[in-house]
Amino acid sequence: MIENEKVDILSAITEKAENDRAAAINSAEEYARDKAEKAKKLAEETAALWAAETAIAVQDISKKNEVAVRMEKNRVALAARRKCVDRVYEILLQKLRAMGAEDFLRLVSVCVQKYGEKGQTLILAKSAPVGADEVKSLKAVKDLGLKVEVSADIKDGFVLSGESYDRDFTLAAIVDGVKESTEKETSEKTAN
Repeated sequence: MIENEKVDILSAITEKAENDRAAAINSAEEYARDKAEKAKKLAEETAALWAAETAIAVQDISKKNEVAVRMEKNRVALAARRKCVDRVYEILLQKLRAMGAEDFLRLVSVCVQKYGEKGQTLILAKSAPVGADEVKSLKAVKDLGLKVEVSADIKDGFVLSGESYDRDFTLAAIVDGVKESTEKETSEKTAN
């Protein structure tokens, strides 16, 4: 009878842990989608604002010859787009830097699950919103047996360090990765 109770308790604990892990992953994915949608909306609003200002600039320039007008319009539009895009990534970085402990732990957990390998060391920024003990207690970190260290050399975020290579999850690196991915996707859509 006691053995059956132990098995039932272990099964319940395992099921709860799996449900918690799935909920954390879903929450992180939902968080990422929400942030991406907000960034996209902001980019569209900013682009609309700049488009209106660009139209006024183009009207002033229209008195110049046709080639000069086209060249100036393209230059202004490209600069406006670049400024909009850069601002979106600045805002994304600000939002990441403002995230709380719970969101940061969720980010670490998702990244470790996806990119972590046994034998690695997770080097946590001293300025992180959580401490090493909180990171050590994450299931993903425990499952891979990662060592957790804190470093003042890392500005923010964390790094997964291994024998062969390191994976940089500092907040600036995360934003740069998103930027590179979206710029590639945008250029592919533009080319088609």
